[in-house]
Amino acid sequence: MRSLRSLLLLALLIVVPASVLHAAVGLVTVPEREVVRMTIYNAVDLTLVQESRTLILKKGLNRIQYQWAGTLIDATSLELRCLDQAAKVEVLDMIYPPNAPATLVWQIESQIEGPAKFEISYFTSGLTWGADYVLRAAPDEQTAELEGWVSVTNGSGENYPKVEVRLVVGSINLVEQIRDLATNQLRERARPVRKEEMKKAGRNLMAADAAAPAAAFAREMMADKPEVVSARLGDYHIFSVSGVQQVTNGATTRFQAITTKEPMKLEVLYRVGFLSDQALKLYRFINDKEHNLPDGPLPEGLWHVFRVTDAKTRALSYSGSTGNIYVPPTQKVELNLGVDPAIAVKQVHEWHGETNHHYDNNGRVDAFTTHGRYRFRLVNTAKIPVSVEYLVSAGGDWTIEGLVGERRDQSTYRHQAQVAAGAVLELGPFTISTRMGEKIPPVKPPEIKPLPKIQVGQ
Repeated sequence: MRSLRSLLLLALLIVVPASVLHAAVGLVTVPEREVVRMTIYNAVDLTLVQESRTLILKKGLNRIQYQWAGTLIDATSLELRCLDQAAKVEVLDMIYPPNAPATLVWQIESQIEGPAKFEISYFTSGLTWGADYVLRAAPDEQTAELEGWVSVTNGSGENYPKVEVRLVVGSINLVEQIRDLATNQLRERARPVRKEEMKKAGRNLMAADAAAPAAAFAREMMADKPEVVSARLGDYHIFSVSGVQQVTNGATTRFQAITTKEPMKLEVLYRVGFLSDQALKLYRFINDKEHNLPDGPLPEGLWHVFRVTDAKTRALSYSGSTGNIYVPPTQKVELNLGVDPAIAVKQVHEWHGETNHHYDNNGRVDAFTTHGRYRFRLVNTAKIPVSVEYLVSAGGDWTIEGLVGERRDQSTYRHQAQVAAGAVLELGPFTISTRMGEKIPPVKPPEIKPLPKIQVGQ
């Protein structure tokens, strides 16, 4: 597929109506893309592309043809702006030539002759990004090292050999989907796309880069290893990949976004549900600077978890993989690693009874209290001490006796304990009592009088 820059031509008279052939138009060489910035939104299939080019203008009327066949560009979003000579250069209009699909011509009136910087911006589909993480816990599982990666996949139909990449986290509410517009060229010209807010945000980012010191910007562009910087912008969060990257059509490019310079504190918790014989292993930590993490969210992604088994050789043991939702700054990350066979659990329901029966006027039971007595036993066969969270759950109007802990909500009661390596945790017996039926004080059942005897022969 031909590159878009090879299709940007000046003064193609064959596609311009005869009514506008009265002005002289000069030919120039095809300009190279100087700076390309793309802002990729992961909430929807949407990417803002901003291309900076220097065009050589003639005084009077200039015409620029632009084609995007074979790509997923939304034609209704294409825009041409003069960046440095805006007072002397005016974009008059754009024309869709007949019998020329995926083609437009911009008409520019220029008061200058010579170079002028322009920006061509548009929205395209087919560019997506996602996150994944690698967490390596220390042998004692008290600390861990974390690496986070972002991957950009290009299915837009266009190659971007030199591009600055920004990745946006946040919900987007669009009137139309870009892919639908890009694949329906006839209908798209009459359908407006309201995305000016996102274009404005992209230009604000460009202005912020332009204001940065030139030396720092040059160092960033020449960095051997791209870095990902997190920043807040309005309702969104931006991950900016340093340097100029290559985003090839049909390929996936991966960048390291997060790395802990020092190990972060790690909390290991075993969670056991009521009447379950399995203990779920959880890794937990806070997404904040105290845990050596950058000031920003952790996007939704897949986590690969390992444990270092030998501190000298750095040999690893695979603990498992788990997906995790978007985690805002200062919020807790909780990774569910599944069942750990090193923790053996046994729970027993050893007795059930009923008391406080209440009877209606017809002698039928309409309320009573149920009682269940339970025992809990956990054996830690691991070589390290563990924290255990035991969650007892019930419904309705219920109470619990014989188990130390706290009521978390209407349906959950929590007991927490530390269990040494090789030790056993035994709880109970504890009793759960639940009031069934109407919540009124129980009364004695009504006395049932016997029927009178019938004397035979009377």
